[in-house]
Amino acid sequence: MIMKKLKVTTAIIAVALSGTMALSDGYGPFPVTLKGYSGDKTNTVSYSGQIARHVLEQSLKKLAGKGNGGGNAADLEAQMLSYFNGSDDDLPIIAPKSKDGFKIKQTSLHQISKGKNISGKFYDGAMPAWPGNMSGKDVAYNMIAMAAKSNKGFDADTGYDWAQLISKYTMGAMAYNQAVDNYLDEKLSAEKKPNNKPYKDGVHYTGKEHSWDEAFGYWGAAAHQHGFNPNKVCRR
Repeated sequence: MIMKKLKVTTAIIAVALSGTMALSDGYGPFPVTLKGYSGDKTNTVSYSGQIARHVLEQSLKKLAGKGNGGGNAADLEAQMLSYFNGSDDDLPIIAPKSKDGFKIKQTSLHQISKGKNISGKFYDGAMPAWPGNMSGKDVAYNMIAMAAKSNKGFDADTGYDWAQLISKYTMGAMAYNQAVDNYLDEKLSAEKKPNNKPYKDGVHYTGKEHSWDEAFGYWGAAAHQHGFNPNKVCRR
């Protein structure tokens, strides 16, 4: 029953978000609708925190392949944990990197958003699919530790590619979980984050506007993806 619900919810998200972009050349800008707002903001779109977390995930994935078979395990694990748990330092963006036709404007995380991490938004319920009867977050910590001890992220005994496991697991346990089981679930209920009040004190967007933005941010698509053909989407 749970799996059926998730499949239906996923389909709704994909259709709805795609339909939103179809109304314009991209996702936004969308005008301020909050009654009583008197500031100078004109666009309510805001999901930089989600983009920062995608960058953390991609950087973590890249680091997962940097092990040398154990010699650098302690240092590498500490570095990977700084991207998973967050850091007060302005972490460099390890991935993605600029390439022909795709320029990455920022070089460090704080240039996107400050104070962000992966662990704080991670699914932390039971994860019986992984050995050890761990929680969802503990599985991630286990994967990070194993990746740090490996040779270039590969475990020859099991065939595990730790970079791919960590990346795909994080996409599901953070991005998908937050979009489906938070922003487009509880926060779309009438009782939470109402559309006639600010999402929080001092902002210029409503509760529902920002809940939708956050879900779009976790989806991870380019704001102007509506204008891409399939080949361009794959290259990005």
